[in-house]
Amino acid sequence: MTVEIAALIVLADEMILSGKVDTYILSLLAASLYNLNRIPEAQKYADEVVKYQLPTGNVTNSLTSITSSEGWNLEIETTAIAAIAWLNEQSRYSANIQKAIDWIV
Repeated sequence: MTVEIAALIVLADEMILSGKVDTYILSLLAASLYNLNRIPEAQKYADEVVKYQLPTGNVTNSLTSITSSEGWNLEIETTAIAAIAWLNEQSRYSANIQKAIDWIV
C-alpha cells in the first residue's frame, strides 16, 4: 500500500502546484492518510480542501468520483468525503464539519 499512497501523494502535490485541484481525490487521500496515522500529511490535504469549502458548507472543485457522478451528486459526494476526512480532527475542523453537515442535510 505504501507504493500506492506515495503515487497518490505525488498526484495530489502536482494538482496543488498546477492549480488544478480535485477536492474529491484530496479528500479521499486525506481520509486515507488519517487512517494510516500519517497525521501531518493528512492535514496538508485536508487543509487544502478547506480552501474550496463555500460559506454555505458545500465543497466545490471536484472533477471526478468513483461513481462517475456529476453536478449536484458530485458536490454532495465530495462534501461528504471531505467531512469524513475532517472528522478525524474534530477540534481542528469543527466549523468546517458543521457547515458541511448542515449543507448536506
